Amino acid sequence: MDRGPQFPYEIKYSYDEPNYTHQYTAHHKGEEVGFMHVGEAGGVIDINVQPDHRRKGVATALWNHALSMAGQTNSHGERIPYPEHSEHRTEEGDAWAKSTGPAHYFEPDEIH
Repeated sequence: MDRGPQFPYEIKYSYDEPNYTHQYTAHHKGEEVGFMHVGEAGGVIDINVQPDHRRKGVATALWNHALSMAGQTNSHGERIPYPEHSEHRTEEGDAWAKSTGPAHYFEPDEIH
């Protein structure tokens, strides 16, 4: 079930060519409130949402946007990968990973 964000968020995509990362940012009323960085192989390198925007669907909106773009070719000629949860995540991150559905969740090697 896709609950979607509770507030209107604009999700933007960019490609950091020197670091080979696909970057997704969430914006609310013109302010960046969250981001997700995905590596070339699809692993989520980093994800963060500002505390006052947590538990409002921002991380899930970033994830869903990344899924919707996966397989396309960006303006740099790079294929956009399907995102995969990191093996290293916090307890809060593990709970969120589970919420994205069983098709995307796997047991982490380590929880911080």
